Amino acid sequence: MKYKNGYTIFDNIMSRNPTNQALTYYGNNIAPHAETQRALYTVPAGKMFWVDSIYLYTEILTAAAPAGFRENFYVSDVDAQAVIISDCVISKDQNTIGNNASKSISQLGLFLAGTVIEGKTLDIGTGGTLRYYQSLHGIEFDEY
Repeated sequence: MKYKNGYTIFDNIMSRNPTNQALTYYGNNIAPHAETQRALYTVPAGKMFWVDSIYLYTEILTAAAPAGFRENFYVSDVDAQAVIISDCVISKDQNTIGNNASKSISQLGLFLAGTVIEGKTLDIGTGGTLRYYQSLHGIEFDEY
């Protein structure tokens, strides 16, 4: 099967040696912690990567004193710039045990060879414990 994008004709990506890739992290972390890498994926040379789903979940297990900003996110390097592609935030005002935030995205887009995707967390509060869950799924396939 072929489709036309206006400039050239590509094979259907499913016919170009597709491989499922998953980038996940699950953990309980004590505050404070700086921006910390939890998962890493680099699109290999000669490949492309279609991100078809992202899910992020953050939950307060023990309250912080004082509370701070907490973030659970995926970031990618685009033209040598760090760009957040999805994030899940709990503000300092939501410092109650059991409070949580989640985000899900589907069909995010196409990443080219050499692109780096990182799962990261950040907590600038003092004390307290958070549960983080990150899941990114995509299909890696041969370039043209």
